Amino acid sequence: MGGLEVCRAGGRAKLAALAALLLAGCWAGHGRPAGAGAGAGAGQLRLPPEAVSGMRARFEAARGARYMEKVCASAAYSGWAGLPTVRCRYAERNRDGTLAVAEVVLLDASPAQLARWVVATCVLVKGGAAPECTDAIFQRIIGQSGAQYPVAGVVLEDILPADGVMEAYCFRDGVTVRVEGFVHRDTLPLSPAAIERCITGPVVEVFRYARIQSTTREDYRANGGTVDVGTSEDRKATWLDVSRSAYQAAWGHDRNELMIAWARAHL
Repeated sequence: MGGLEVCRAGGRAKLAALAALLLAGCWAGHGRPAGAGAGAGAGQLRLPPEAVSGMRARFEAARGARYMEKVCASAAYSGWAGLPTVRCRYAERNRDGTLAVAEVVLLDASPAQLARWVVATCVLVKGGAAPECTDAIFQRIIGQSGAQYPVAGVVLEDILPADGVMEAYCFRDGVTVRVEGFVHRDTLPLSPAAIERCITGPVVEVFRYARIQSTTREDYRANGGTVDVGTSEDRKATWLDVSRSAYQAAWGHDRNELMIAWARAHL
């Protein structure tokens, strides 16, 4: 995963405040859940420490799911200034023994941050951190993303079809996209130029799910989101803006609005 250089002191706080203001606009007019702050992602909640420590331990134990975190270095990416993104080069083995090699820019949260997001979501949505809630969100995150947030670049997956051959998917702002000049779901070896195109090329189509828990546009709208992001069938590119703003606003805070949206819709 490609990443950003370390920000100057105070830069991250300014970015988080700006993202919070932007995201608050996305939920303008929505009656916020009890215990919510004035801005999305703003402030810290009182969370049961045992639930947080237990969830942190589970995410620590699940670090193996972060298969794209291989050879990584700090690297900047447009729209993510002030956040510790990294650019990573990694490989996955095909059934014939050959290696599919890719690069991606990531902003993966620590187990401690993930734990606070999960527990806070359950407290806000269910009124407490019961295992049936925290377990469901944990399993969803690991199953959908391995707790990895692809800012931009190639994600290798063997899913369509699951035949032992890796397909290459481009991502932007935690969402699968189609990029101009890049073969979507390509199974051939990727050239350096193709990888760079996936990371920086113009987006021509935005798909459904916002990582790390794969929230849909419908989940977002049902939770009071007001940005016109379209639907899962009529997909608008503004979904990238919402996904990016939500993740940036959540960084370093307890509230993750798209995680809350998913939990409200599915738990």
